[in-house]
Amino acid sequence: MAGGKFKNKNDGREFDTFRRNLKMLIDSYGYTMTELSRELDMNTTSISRYFIDRNPDIVSIWRIADHFDVSIDWLIGRSTSRYEALPPKIQKVANLYSAAKDSDKLVVDTLLQKYDVE
Repeated sequence: MAGGKFKNKNDGREFDTFRRNLKMLIDSYGYTMTELSRELDMNTTSISRYFIDRNPDIVSIWRIADHFDVSIDWLIGRSTSRYEALPPKIQKVANLYSAAKDSDKLVVDTLLQKYDVE
């Protein structure tokens, strides 16, 4: 810290990665903006403006990450691992499931349903 001020090389950086990751999450869950806003108890306009001209506040980022069970670091682009907050074995399973074909996911989904795991 020079002169008592915190310097961040990313000051003023746009939230392009956040927007891209949020869109991917919305699409993968099949949400509309209205459905997501209802799930997060947030204003639909606020969420839609994240894609146009508004950067999210930390509380909104936290709520979105928590809802989708992803790390904040991944959501804002500070990490490439979507599941870094999870234990390593669970991270591996989640990454493999994400990369699996739909037919393989069906097998896993059937197994989870058998044990009533959501």
